[in-house]
Amino acid sequence: MRWSLRGFICKAKDIKRWYGWTYTWLQQQRSQNYIKAVLSCTIASMLMFVEAFRVRIGTLYFQVLITTAMAHGGMTVGANLELQLQQIFICVLVSAYILVIEAIVYGLGQNPHVNHDVAAMLTRAVGLGIYCFMLAIVYSYTPRLSLPMKINTASALLALTSYPELFKYEVRPLPGIVYAQLVGAGISTCVNIFVMPSTSSRRLVGALRGLLKEMHECCVYFDQMVPALGLEALGRRLDSEKARERRVSLRRAAELFGRVVGGSRYETTIERFSQVDYHRIFLRANKLASVFGTMCLPFEIDERFHQHLDDPVMKMQHGTMTNPNSSMASLLSYKSERHANRSTPAFEETPLHMPEAGRTIAELAERHRRQEMSRQGVVSALLPVRAQIALHQQILDVLLERTERVERSSPTRSLFEMVLRAVKSYTRELPGDIGHSAHGQTQLDEVIPESLVRENPEIASALHDGIARMSLEQMAEAVSLHALKYEKEVTECIKVIAPYSSQEDARTHERHVVLLSFIGALRENAACMARMLMTLHRIDMRREDRVRIWFPKLSWNWLYRGRVDEDDEEEDSLGADAENWDLANAFGTDVDSLDGHSETGERRKSRMPSESPESSEFSSSESESELEINMQLQSRTGSSSSSSITSGSASSTRPAAQGQQEAEVGAIYKTIDHPLARTARVFLDWLGRPKTRYAIKFTVSMMAWAIWAFIHWSRRFFIRNNASWGLSCIAAVLGVTIGSTLRAGLSRVLGVTLSGAWGIVVWRSSNRGYRTILPCVLCILYFVASFYMSFFTRRLASVSPVMVISFASVLFSAYVDANRNEGTALGWKHVSVNIVAIVFAFFVSALFMPYKARTALRRRLAETLRLNSLITQSINHMHAARAEFPLVRRKEYRRAVAFVGRSRVLLAKCRQLVDPAEHEPSVHERFQTAAHTRLIDALELQLEWLLYSFFSHATPTENRQALAMTIRRAMAMREDIVGAKSAFNSMLASALYSRLRLPAYLPDIGTARHEFARRLHPLLHDTYTHSFEVTYLSRWHVGLWHVIGTQTDLVMSVRAIVGAETDRWPEEVGFMLDSLEMAPPGQVSKRLGHHGHEQQRQDASSRWFSRLPKYAA
Repeated sequence: MRWSLRGFICKAKDIKRWYGWTYTWLQQQRSQNYIKAVLSCTIASMLMFVEAFRVRIGTLYFQVLITTAMAHGGMTVGANLELQLQQIFICVLVSAYILVIEAIVYGLGQNPHVNHDVAAMLTRAVGLGIYCFMLAIVYSYTPRLSLPMKINTASALLALTSYPELFKYEVRPLPGIVYAQLVGAGISTCVNIFVMPSTSSRRLVGALRGLLKEMHECCVYFDQMVPALGLEALGRRLDSEKARERRVSLRRAAELFGRVVGGSRYETTIERFSQVDYHRIFLRANKLASVFGTMCLPFEIDERFHQHLDDPVMKMQHGTMTNPNSSMASLLSYKSERHANRSTPAFEETPLHMPEAGRTIAELAERHRRQEMSRQGVVSALLPVRAQIALHQQILDVLLERTERVERSSPTRSLFEMVLRAVKSYTRELPGDIGHSAHGQTQLDEVIPESLVRENPEIASALHDGIARMSLEQMAEAVSLHALKYEKEVTECIKVIAPYSSQEDARTHERHVVLLSFIGALRENAACMARMLMTLHRIDMRREDRVRIWFPKLSWNWLYRGRVDEDDEEEDSLGADAENWDLANAFGTDVDSLDGHSETGERRKSRMPSESPESSEFSSSESESELEINMQLQSRTGSSSSSSITSGSASSTRPAAQGQQEAEVGAIYKTIDHPLARTARVFLDWLGRPKTRYAIKFTVSMMAWAIWAFIHWSRRFFIRNNASWGLSCIAAVLGVTIGSTLRAGLSRVLGVTLSGAWGIVVWRSSNRGYRTILPCVLCILYFVASFYMSFFTRRLASVSPVMVISFASVLFSAYVDANRNEGTALGWKHVSVNIVAIVFAFFVSALFMPYKARTALRRRLAETLRLNSLITQSINHMHAARAEFPLVRRKEYRRAVAFVGRSRVLLAKCRQLVDPAEHEPSVHERFQTAAHTRLIDALELQLEWLLYSFFSHATPTENRQALAMTIRRAMAMREDIVGAKSAFNSMLASALYSRLRLPAYLPDIGTARHEFARRLHPLLHDTYTHSFEVTYLSRWHVGLWHVIGTQTDLVMSVRAIVGAETDRWPEEVGFMLDSLEMAPPGQVSKRLGHHGHEQQRQDASSRWFSRLPKYAA
């Protein structure tokens, strides 16, 4: 009895554990989408076994029904609604196009003077070619319409290739397609509404919560590591990798939120933010996430990074030699000799100002007292820093608590609660509302205690409870007020740390500069936090009593481009990319157009600069300076116009010969700049784009396969063997690049093989179409397995749609015509036709107008390098215009924001292109996967360091003149650094784009950086040592470290991809240059001769002089 009771208890525990696991699994959105997809396809397949339904729909078109049900299954209500409208619209267009082609054929058939057969075949062939070209254009330039086009692809292909013999106006596929799409849309709509309904708002809230969690983890990490920031030496931390992991995970969460925001569909939203509002939230949250990510950079300064900055010997050891061996070790043996024999100390040991020869005891005591006072100032400065971080951490914690219920709620329950409130029977506040608290309101001065950094659980609990009772507006006000208090307290500590006396060495000086830059970054973090909270508050206030229903706004602009705004102005070629359109949409949507009550585009264009939407980020004291600048610009414009008039009158008195020459030049210019010439140039540029070339290649490959349907002696063979399946296969497999074509082809081979084999098994189990129960069960098992691969396996996700489509093509085509078709033969025929079509598509992609994924990857990396230079220039202009030219600063601010968003999209696309490029076959080269990945990581790190110096806090109102003089005195060296970086990036970008070797010598940014550090130190010491603005200059200074810290990594990666001219140097030249850099005088010639004698006995493949390009100072 005791054993039976124990067994019962164990079984009960197992059941409880299984129930808990099942409940957790069902709560996941992915699991719910999986169940809905399987259920929708199961219902659709069961309908196909009904004979009356099969007869009504028609033969061979059950695949459209299955495809429609699969496309709708597992989507949100908003996505379902949008996709239905898109596919119905596409279905109408395709049906109208087919009717037009058939009408032309019918008209030609009524003319007795025309050869009916030739005219009909030519007309359908031309119509099919135009359709294929438009299909490829839609795939390339409008990716939002690609899925509706794929659903309607089979109808046109079948109608234009399987035409009737008699010349009568008959279009067989159209009724079946219309019925199939309507039935499939009805099934999917019912499943998505009544079975575990999900909305885009739920996905958006989940993505936002993931971003908030990463920010919260960053606050916890900062609170742990900040005490050592100003006290430990740079480059001595052992947890730099953890800081990098925090930054990378935060950036991935921000990109995920951007993809969800940019790819979400409009829908009827109840008691939530609409999708339009989430665009605004993303722009604010992404700015805050960028600041959090850049705050991780000071903790990533490891020993290797610091040695790259200072020690040229270690820089050579880590980056110059790519294949070190014994010869390299012999060269490095000079390092100890060099340090032992040199007469001057190293850079890290050198005081910034060399002290006098003799020092008294009083001077030494003063130095010790100054160091202790500086250390005490650093310790005092860390207290308000930790207090500000604690406030941000508690606010993020409260936001996570308030949005937890919203992520798990049901739209059906929300609708029911809204109806009850409408009849005044349910008035209780909803718990977990993001804008309000369930525990009432509180006063602002009751929340923030005097000190937040004390290790006291009671203070932390009281702070959390007080913030939990706040509204969003009160949170923003609390952050702003505490930021002002933080700024005052830190300023007093800065006065203790400063002035930077001559007793400090370089390491102590750089440690203090990094600390002050982090303090400035935290101040900007507070400003971004307050702006995000105010944005949430304004959006929340627009919801009238939280009972407003957000109806769909499905305009053509949204359905076609996936953008909310209608302003499609692009600067240069930095427009939204067709690939990654969701992320590009999130970054590219104009903020002003998101609000329903915003001003029109004409109003925005005619608005004065002082009315800029970013004017709230600047202080009110700028109005007078803006007015002066506008007056100066107007006066300059007037003087320039008057001077142009004067020059025009003077030109009228010139000699006739000179006037005739100018007239001829003007005529030639007008001929070149004719509107037709401009149109021709635009058309030629459009033809040269890879996407347009893909459309041409797609059309040629489709017509090369379909041409056999329009030849009299091969037409019967084409129809009898269902060769139209090959057209659908080519349309699905052929990609822009060779790598994407190969990858899609391999997935389709696997999918059609499994689906064909399983279709044969189901056909045999149905006793050749006479049984229905067992095939229904096998269909359910098939959908369970195929959709599991789609939702739960990453590598086989692309195989699932192919399996469902192929399975429908094999089974139900045979099942509806059991008397004429044999399911076994049809299954093998389907597999054979698809394999032949895949091989054909691969050869067309590789031989006709080939475009390699490796080429696309290199060009996108080159464009990212160009954008990197443009961002650097814009930031430099912002800093130069900070004190005197706020109008210029705002213009550069907008340009920099656009460039940063485009860089984010390009980096995401580059990461996606690495895998297709790696699997792309090539006989010329071996793809360097590690080098490309390292280059992308280095570019992303450079972008983060650029954002570290991207300072957009309020323009200072104190010491404006001193700041202006400081900027002017440091501007020359700053421009040298920007120029060297632009030239450096230009050389790397040209080498990547054209696949040319790197030159032997590249500009060295480190030399300009060291010179700038020497110039900036007296400015910090003399001018700006007793105000908070020193954090701005420190951040400006530390932001330059990215240009030298990753310079060698960029060169190493690009050299591994395209090579360098130094690879062709004789080994004696390479050894000579290394010896001159590292060996002391007097020992070069002997070592050179000895090394040359040794190298003669070594094999050529082990030569060590394959080195990176030299850095020319």
